Amino acid sequence: MRSFRCRIRRLNDFELIRRPWEGRKTFKVIELKKEADNVTTVTFQSNSEGYLPDYEPGQHITVSCCPMSDSEEIVTRAYSLTGPAFVHDRKTYSISVRHQKATDEKGEYVEGIMSSYINTHLQIGKDVELTPPGGNFIVPLNAVQPVVIFAGGIGITPFISYLESINPQAEGPEIWLFYANQNSRLHAFKKRIAELNASIDRLKVINIYNQPLDCDIPGLDYDRAGYVGAGDVEAYLIENNARYYMCGPQPMMDAISRGLQERGVPAFAIFYEIFRSPTKINNDPSLRHKVIFAKSGREEIWTTDKGTLLNFGEKLGIKMPSGCRVGQCESCSTKVIAGNVQHLNGVEPSDEGACLTCQCIPAGDITIDA
Repeated sequence: MRSFRCRIRRLNDFELIRRPWEGRKTFKVIELKKEADNVTTVTFQSNSEGYLPDYEPGQHITVSCCPMSDSEEIVTRAYSLTGPAFVHDRKTYSISVRHQKATDEKGEYVEGIMSSYINTHLQIGKDVELTPPGGNFIVPLNAVQPVVIFAGGIGITPFISYLESINPQAEGPEIWLFYANQNSRLHAFKKRIAELNASIDRLKVINIYNQPLDCDIPGLDYDRAGYVGAGDVEAYLIENNARYYMCGPQPMMDAISRGLQERGVPAFAIFYEIFRSPTKINNDPSLRHKVIFAKSGREEIWTTDKGTLLNFGEKLGIKMPSGCRVGQCESCSTKVIAGNVQHLNGVEPSDEGACLTCQCIPAGDITIDA
């Protein structure tokens, strides 16, 4: 109801068979493909019979496995689905993951646990557990207004599914994709997006490099050097009430959002998805608190090595909402029945008496509605 039409239809018998499953389901890795120097696409196939449910472009799954050779700890991360959103007799899902590398505040080199595992150690034949597709970040295929997309680096993933799902012969509004990368070496899906750009007449792709290599050719590898911004949007798109979708680094999205609103774009026309890294917790072995999961009837002792309440619950096999991992802010909000929590990022939920489980830890013995 916010800004685009909904599709309401009766499910037929075939679709009923493909309803989402409950909790996690075991899948096998059947293909690994490099999309760029630091990006790997993983294709999963279900270990059970039957067809899999489709999804809406932009939605995600969560992946759970044991990525550390010296530990049996299960790690869970959320990733946007890539590939066409609607497939007859679907048997597989795919995701694309960038190898996260950075330098911390101490100047030490760090890597993402799951992204490092997927890009350097994951092998075909490995079993992992997936949750069914879900999420509220959806790019509508039946949009009436022009669609303007801003993607930064691996932020292209929720939009690949959208572009792959478009019928090139179908009429529809203009689609603009502003895709920002450092250079051709880190430019994921470069060939595939060029093919889609050539086949979809109403699609216009603008590639922007901020650190082009000496071998990168303007007009061939990229359209211009520099940074993507709100100024890239033509005035007539704003006048025609375009809808704007973003995924990428937080500073990029903040700057574009501010710029668009300064040019008269209403906030309700701007949609974004954020991939969040897990919150760091100072290791203090003296902290031990009892956590009661009221709905699940579980009572366990939390220690700092258990992570946030969301991570703690998931390790115990307790089903908890986690769309917050891909930008659906406050979707992990859970009622605190008794006790108090500490929000590590200083951001508390808008609902009084609730907590954001993805970023909070117990401040004492607590009971939560999970």
